Amino acid sequence: MKSRFTFAVIAVLACAAFAQNVPTFKLASTSGKSFTQADLKGKPTLLVFLKAGCPHNPKSMPDFTRLSKQVAGKMNLVLVTNITQSEAKPYAKEIKSSLPLVSDPNRVLIKLAGAKHSLDMGLVSSDGKKIVATYEGYSKQVLAQVLADVVASGGPKLNLDLSKYPSSLQSGCSF
Repeated sequence: MKSRFTFAVIAVLACAAFAQNVPTFKLASTSGKSFTQADLKGKPTLLVFLKAGCPHNPKSMPDFTRLSKQVAGKMNLVLVTNITQSEAKPYAKEIKSSLPLVSDPNRVLIKLAGAKHSLDMGLVSSDGKKIVATYEGYSKQVLAQVLADVVASGGPKLNLDLSKYPSSLQSGCSF
């Protein structure tokens, strides 16, 4: 148990100093709207990367749905998948996602954030210009770090109840 926690802390610390400029992009989403860099402006945005077909994705959807509700109005949560919009629509139903999926078949955002596995995440600054941190998977500890990084990057202080999130690191299939 201690080694898993140590691994999670090391993974977060290794990624916390990460910063990448976000290029101009236009991706389709299952909501029918285009998703662009302009959509990242105004609030911090947590990108959650999902590899299509990974069995960890449907298991994690209740956590990300809860998180999206907890941060509503203060922070964006965007699910990004590696398949086309036409493939993503049935996949969203398959994994029981109530959140729209952004299709990134050419892996523009996935590569930019350095996501290696499904459930990896990237935090985009409020101005939408930089990915300020990346995270390998998620857990209570990782989400606590996300909240600290939101504040450190100039975003709002979010007081969330993290007690219902998994203690052990959740990570998925390789991209």
